[in-house]
Amino acid sequence: MRVEYFNISTNHAATDDFVTYSLERTRSLPLLDLRYENYIDCQSKDLIEHIATNFEYYLIIGMGGASLNPKMYKAFKDNPKVFVIDNLDAFVVDNILSQLNLSKTAVISISKSGYTYETICLTEYVINKFQKSGVIIKDKLFAITNTDTKLYNIINLHGGKSIPHKMNINGRFCTFSNVGFLMSKLIGFEYKEILFYAKEYYEKLFDKRNIGFIKNFLSFHSNHDSQVLFTYGNVVNVASKWLAQIFAESSGKNANGLTPICSEGPMDQHSQLQLYLEGPKNKTFHLMLNSPYESYQDLASSMFKEYDILESLFVEDGYPVKKTFIDRMCEQSFAEFVMLNIMECILYCWFVGSNPFSQPSVDKIKRMSKELL
Repeated sequence: MRVEYFNISTNHAATDDFVTYSLERTRSLPLLDLRYENYIDCQSKDLIEHIATNFEYYLIIGMGGASLNPKMYKAFKDNPKVFVIDNLDAFVVDNILSQLNLSKTAVISISKSGYTYETICLTEYVINKFQKSGVIIKDKLFAITNTDTKLYNIINLHGGKSIPHKMNINGRFCTFSNVGFLMSKLIGFEYKEILFYAKEYYEKLFDKRNIGFIKNFLSFHSNHDSQVLFTYGNVVNVASKWLAQIFAESSGKNANGLTPICSEGPMDQHSQLQLYLEGPKNKTFHLMLNSPYESYQDLASSMFKEYDILESLFVEDGYPVKKTFIDRMCEQSFAEFVMLNIMECILYCWFVGSNPFSQPSVDKIKRMSKELL
């Protein structure tokens, strides 16, 4: 992975002391305790390995981080027999179910709170579909959630099994948790390698030679109120949805925050670029590009040419630009991409005075939705 910044203003730049203090502060965060045993207990490991080796198809049900993290894993290394549902449209759900052999399908519902309304509705809908098809779901039903919750009780009622969700890790930051271990097993990534490379990249940020790099990304995020995530390639397009979530939910408090805008190239060159170039100058641009999978290179040169034009246009016209290029779809690229953006998000939130781990408005909606259950 390669990352560069262009046209970064030094106005409101963080001090060296702030960067050093904030980096040290992250060492106490549970989500950055990247020891394998911190995330995976023996019971969870055994059950996840059972799931990964005893089924042909996998149906993941979740919302927010519970679906965006699995989708990001799947984008980096696709398993065409892994499906993620985060849509309450029955047409979409039924279309996915029609592609499965239900007798060979594991259903895994993910919700940290165990009360996510949409996840529970979808779980009950899928259970009903299995039952109407005459397929016994008891040995095919699983959840990553916490005990004594609505989702846990539903899974338990139908004879399924649950894996505890880490209570001290937010759903949007669950990339390296047991959710990540599950997805690694399903797509064929080595989970321990992901943790190794994530830890290695994390420690590199503490090198004093990287203080300038960190100040660059703090200035990049904090001098404008909107950020366009302009993507070229399916991997970064999927990953941009996760990026949008972590920055929006983490920073959007007390009239502060960064508004992420997801744009997909080259399509949005023909629909939104005019606004970006001649509209309000309140945006930064995160240009993201990934190399295609080795067996899908035919259109790569055309995509790269389109990207190069866009990058030169924004950089030469003086727009603040962050460039991310993912050249290999592997554990190292995945781990580095996730770690850098989690750190950027956390440090940016602290810089502007937001708590990166709360989500009071989302929790309010969840409480209101809980009354519907």
